[in-house]
Amino acid sequence: STYGGNPLACAIGNAVLDRIQAPGFLEHVEQVGQVLHWHLQQLAQKYPQYVVELRGKGLITGIKITPPVRDFVERLRKDQHLLAVAAGDNVLRLLPPLVITEDDVKEAVGKIADAFAALDSEPGNVPPID
Repeated sequence: STYGGNPLACAIGNAVLDRIQAPGFLEHVEQVGQVLHWHLQQLAQKYPQYVVELRGKGLITGIKITPPVRDFVERLRKDQHLLAVAAGDNVLRLLPPLVITEDDVKEAVGKIADAFAALDSEPGNVPPID
């Protein structure tokens, strides 16, 4: 781009590289990605009527769900104050920042669980029989 190589853009790029190359940063990202995956597996076990498949690697995650994904994204935003995006064939996409913490992951997955629980409590939804 015309402004891609300006001094400010280059300084920002260098700052990002410094952060990524800092000792332990990528290991932290890998660890939090594993925590995210574990919590999502627990979510899938708790709500099998809504979670069809888990996709992704590291912190880039997709959750294929049965409710219409765009409506669910809206529910997360309005009711749970959680930003997510819709992708592909009814996939809820999570793209957290690399500086996310394990507590942030727990909070986010808790909000998704709360949104699923709200779906269960709506008239016309029949909870699964154990």
